[in-house]
Amino acid sequence: MLKINLNKVFRLRGITKPGKFLIQNGFTESIAYNIIKLKSPALKLQNLNKLCSILSCTPNDIIEWYPDNSNPLPENHPLQKLKPAETINLSELLKDVPAEKIAEFKSGIEELKTKLKQ
Repeated sequence: MLKINLNKVFRLRGITKPGKFLIQNGFTESIAYNIIKLKSPALKLQNLNKLCSILSCTPNDIIEWYPDNSNPLPENHPLQKLKPAETINLSELLKDVPAEKIAEFKSGIEELKTKLKQ
C-alpha cells in the first residue's frame, strides 16, 4: 500500500512547524492543514510538485510503500525501492562527536552539497 509521509522530510529539513512553513511557501491555510493532516483522499500533483520544489526532494522521498502480506511482491519489484528507510536523526548521530570534530562534519556536508550541485 502506498502512503504519504511528509513528517520524515520535514524532520530531515529541520522544519518543526510544517503548517507555518507551507503557508510561508504559498500554500493556503486550508491546503496546508489538509496536507499535514492528510485529510484529502489524494494529493494533487500540482501540490506534490510544489512540495518537492520547496523541500528539495522527489516524490519518492514523500511516498512510501508498505508490503501487503496477502499479495507479496518479488524483492526486485520497483515498489520495493519505496519501502520506508531508516530516518537519520542528526542530533542523535552527533551527540557523541567531540566539539572540535563538528567542523569536519560540516566541511563534509558542504563538500557533498557542492558535488550534488554539479
